[in-house]
This record gives sequence, C-alpha cells and structure tokens, in this order.
Amino acid sequence: MRACKLLGLIQRVSSASASIDNTVVGTIDQGLLLLLGIEKTDLEAAADKLLQKILNYRVFADSEGKMNLSLRDIGGELLAVSYTHLTLPTILLCVDLGGRRIIKK
Repeated sequence: MRACKLLGLIQRVSSASASIDNTVVGTIDQGLLLLLGIEKTDLEAAADKLLQKILNYRVFADSEGKMNLSLRDIGGELLAVSYTHLTLPTILLCVDLGGRRIIKK
C-alpha cells in the first residue's frame, strides 16, 4: 500500500471566502481555511482522519489567551478549498541563520 499524499494546510481566519470566475462559492466567519491537496488514490479513511485532526486542533485562544480551543470548541466554521499544488513534488529553498542556502527535497 502506498503512502497517502493527502495534505492539508490550515489558517485561522476571522472570515474567508472562495470564488470561481468571480462568483463566491463559499464563505465563512471565524474559523479555519483549509487548503486541501488530495489525489484520486487517497483513501477516504485518510481524509476522515485528517478532518478529525483539523476539527480538534487547538489553535484558538481561550479566556487566558492560551491556544487551547479547537474549531469545535468555539463553534467555528471550516472552508475547504481544493489545492492540488500541495501534492506536487516540491523542492524547498531555505536560508539558515548564517545566510547559507539549503535545498531540501
């Protein structure tokens, strides 16, 4: 069995929307924007597991200002946008503190 390439990139938002050909097709208030990289060969079970992780990921501040609340805890919204570029082979170019370039695959 091959490893899944299913990837998700999340960002906390106060509001977000997605448009296709200048027509808004999705909008949310406070919550998470999910850029989802998925391929035909990815398993539904992997998608379910990723969704549960995202819903329970504690990235929202509690009353003490600590990142201790999940999307579920705050009753937030999730906007998922298909973003196939996440699954493409990538070469990362990094610069270390000494100014040297480091290439990672």
